[in-house]
Amino acid sequence: MSYLLSNKELTGVIYYDLTRFGRSTVDLLMHINEIEKVGKVFITVKDSFDTGTKTGKLLLTVLSAIADYESRTILERMQSGREWAKIHGTKSGKPMHRPKKQIDWKRVNELRALGLSWTKTADHVGVSTPTLIKRAKEEMYYKLK
Repeated sequence: MSYLLSNKELTGVIYYDLTRFGRSTVDLLMHINEIEKVGKVFITVKDSFDTGTKTGKLLLTVLSAIADYESRTILERMQSGREWAKIHGTKSGKPMHRPKKQIDWKRVNELRALGLSWTKTADHVGVSTPTLIKRAKEEMYYKLK
């Protein structure tokens, strides 16, 4: 891109497909605008897109509108997600500011004494296996064998 923009001998760039030039509509338009600013043209073979023609300029304008819409939609979704997280007290789906679930360690001892696995014990006390093992380690409740 920098070679194209700085080389005076080059008059533009030709791509086979418009979708191969940019990762998103915004990215695509940003690069095409850079090319246009230095007085060069952008052409695609497959889509018959040429910024040197009035049809190409029209398509560029339509793509700009789509990029703007896409950008605003992303911002709205992000804001909506933040509001939902604030209401539900979560961040990235993880609980925040909630008390830890109480574990009946006496019941855990009984079940483990009967030979139940950590998974079965966790099912009986109502927590996930990783949570039970993590909390047991934190409380120094069992020794690794």
